[in-house]
Parts: sequence; C-alpha cells; structure tokens
Amino acid sequence: MRFSPIVLLVILSNTANAENIKPFTSDGCSAFPDGTTKDKKLWLACCKAHDYAYWQGGTYWQRLEADKALQ
Repeated sequence: MRFSPIVLLVILSNTANAENIKPFTSDGCSAFPDGTTKDKKLWLACCKAHDYAYWQGGTYWQRLEADKALQ
C-alpha cells in the first residue's frame, strides 16, 4: 500500500503522545452558578461531565452532543 505524503502527514499529526496530553481539569459551571442557594453543587456534576467531554476532544458533532446533554 502506498501513501501520499499529505495522507501520511495527516495521520501522523493526529496521533497523540502521552507527554502532550494535559490532565483533565474543570472549573465547574464557568460563568454560571454550580447550583442553587440551598444546594450549592446541584449542577456541578453536569458541568464537569460537559468539561470532560470537551477535554476528550472530538468532532464538532460530538461537542454539539455534549452541549445538548448539558442542556
């Protein structure tokens, strides 16, 4: 099988090295409260799950699905 230089470059540029992967962090619900005054962490788990989905990367459509799940 023969690869063109462009195809080979695309394949190699999309591979991740463990040294380059940043650890997962979350700032909670960013510009939105993490919960209510009675339950200060009511939505925090949802926001962390959304942050995790974005941290993993993925396509536009995968990020859109993460946004819909957060809604």
